[in-house]
Amino acid sequence: CLRARREGQKGIKAIILYPMNALAADQERRFGKLVWSTPELKDAGIRVGNYTGRYDPSDPGASADSGTKAMGRDHGISNHAAQQEEPPDILLTNYKMLDFLLLRPQDQALWRHNTPGVLSYLVLDELHTYDGAQGSDVACLVRRLKERLDIPTGELCVVGTSATLDDRDVNRDSTGSGAESGKADAAETAADRLARFAQTLFEEDVPAEAIIGEDRLTVEEIIAPEPQEVSLPPAADCIPADDEDALGYAQRQAIVWSGPGYDPTTADTPDAKREEALEKSLDGWALRLGEWLRGTTLFRDLLRVFQDAEEETKTSGPLTWQDLVTWIARKELAFQEVKDAKSSGILVASFCALGAQAKELRSGYALPLVPTQVQLWIRELRRLGRVVADTPAFQWLDEPLADRETLPTFHCSECGESGWLALHDPTKDTAIQAQGVDGFHLSSDSKRIYQGWFGFSGRHSPHIVLISPFAQDALADDPKLVQTTLPFVHDYLCPHKLVVRKGDGPCPLTGDGQRFRVRVDRKIRKDDKGNLRGDQGCPGCGSKDGIFIIGAQAATLSSLAIDELFGSTLNADPKLLAFTDSVQDASHRAGFFTARTYQFTLRTALQHVIDDAGVDGVPLAEAGSRLLSWWSVAQVGRPGHIREAMAALIPPDLHEYREFREYRDQDGDTPPPDGLRREVEDRLRWEVTSEFGLMQLHGRTLEPSGSSTLGWDPDLIDRTIENQRERLPGIDTLLTSISDEAFRLWI
Repeated sequence: CLRARREGQKGIKAIILYPMNALAADQERRFGKLVWSTPELKDAGIRVGNYTGRYDPSDPGASADSGTKAMGRDHGISNHAAQQEEPPDILLTNYKMLDFLLLRPQDQALWRHNTPGVLSYLVLDELHTYDGAQGSDVACLVRRLKERLDIPTGELCVVGTSATLDDRDVNRDSTGSGAESGKADAAETAADRLARFAQTLFEEDVPAEAIIGEDRLTVEEIIAPEPQEVSLPPAADCIPADDEDALGYAQRQAIVWSGPGYDPTTADTPDAKREEALEKSLDGWALRLGEWLRGTTLFRDLLRVFQDAEEETKTSGPLTWQDLVTWIARKELAFQEVKDAKSSGILVASFCALGAQAKELRSGYALPLVPTQVQLWIRELRRLGRVVADTPAFQWLDEPLADRETLPTFHCSECGESGWLALHDPTKDTAIQAQGVDGFHLSSDSKRIYQGWFGFSGRHSPHIVLISPFAQDALADDPKLVQTTLPFVHDYLCPHKLVVRKGDGPCPLTGDGQRFRVRVDRKIRKDDKGNLRGDQGCPGCGSKDGIFIIGAQAATLSSLAIDELFGSTLNADPKLLAFTDSVQDASHRAGFFTARTYQFTLRTALQHVIDDAGVDGVPLAEAGSRLLSWWSVAQVGRPGHIREAMAALIPPDLHEYREFREYRDQDGDTPPPDGLRREVEDRLRWEVTSEFGLMQLHGRTLEPSGSSTLGWDPDLIDRTIENQRERLPGIDTLLTSISDEAFRLWI
């Protein structure tokens, strides 16, 4: 492209196809930085265009005037009109948009300079995705492109890239087992198969020798010849501070580990070049950090652990974080002085943070020293059970324990009680009663239990039993309970045989003495037709509407993970790619993530404001304005501008609100219109009021989670009581006997 540009050649010289717009947008920024930082490319006027269905990746469905119209320091050109007026040298798009560009009359100006020989390169990213029907579509599209631009076979350089292609040379018998056929069959390598696939896709000759696999450095090639041991810092110094982002944390940790410190040298730099000078200063520190890491035995041992784990993964699965910490502690003698596993984990995490920031020079560019990736594996909380014991322990119902029973577990949103959901099994009641014990036996068949609980149209089986462990602390805290419960016979659960008996004593079936006291609810009622129905509720408070079966599907757990990852100040570059099985699933997931993560985002944002206010708290009437003002301040972990703060805090149903969209699409740092700000503040005040009122007992709200609660002005409450007492005789004389304490509690 550079040579053609210098020769004055106009038109598109290279096309790069991405399977998703998000990938194209990300690569646009990378190309922009590369062109901007390379004098030869910048002076030659190399132009990179991102031509997708979204002009602005952060603004779906934006107007035709949006998008960047010229190359910038960290972006290419994304405005369609600007690219049609002067076609880019490198076009980034997806295969569906390329199909439109070849067909739509309004896009033909893009190809006006593409005479034969101008387009030289066609690149397909994520090559492994182009199989099946999609692969057939793209193969036909490539042939149409070559026909449209009059490119004969052999005149187009085609490239396919993928990070998930199997480049290992594994022999595969192409016709069957040689032993069975009685002859030696030609073996086809992975490179042969890949070359044949690319040849079919591109309609070009692709020999197996053209397949370029990865060339991985060994640990010895990365580490310096004579690495030195490092002294372990105190674990307390390696804990991230609340006001630190990932870069600030790594810079502090470099000093804690006696590595190279960061000293920005941009004080005398003009404002116009300060950002560029700051980036060079950061790269210089990252290069020094990489050189220091390569000279340490701890970094060598860390790489060896990963190298050994790659071989172990083939048979024993991926390396967990706990295993990584354990392996490092075994290899490094200094870790033997660390007393607990938690401190070891903090130290390893701190050292890994340095590795994530370290760089080395390759081809004249500061690139990451080693790739750093952490995978979070999530299992759905489906069919989750609670071990039958007096101390809480959970277990998958599909993976029962050999020596202990497990039953489905419930939670009460009214009082917080949790326990077991069981089903009365009358087959052994006779044997229990034969021992002179008043009791009953429980079934551990989770399928029957779930069927009994959910029943038909929400009607429970009369055999359902709700059980929760009896908290002895409740008696000690309230002497009144001791007096009122003494005359009653208590229920005890024998865990091994799942027998509930009245009164203390061993298991009537086995004589086993292990048991613990429980609360039981197995109420029944008759419906309109005289049939028995279950009327069970919480054993603690009796609530029938607050009982929930504990569990969470992948979408809910993913939304929690997204909120935690995006809400962390250590995440300096929050991005999300969510893969689903279909377009319908993708649309549902997008809406679900948006709605669920908003509540978590609002709670996190509100709690920060409350914490910052200290003991004075935040007046409920000022919650909306306080939220916008606090998050508009430019500090670590905050949006730093009222527009970004408003976009982050506004509820999803107002994202398309016309006044908000008009303000969001404005350029510059203009403040919002007064009317829009008042409306957003009013809505946020309602969201906060709902958090502590209407929705308080629904989900993970701030008060039940122990984060914050409403506080009351005692003088205002006292005045309210005085005013109401004057009116009580006119309502009912019996109300005058209510004490001030009871009145205050009622209010």
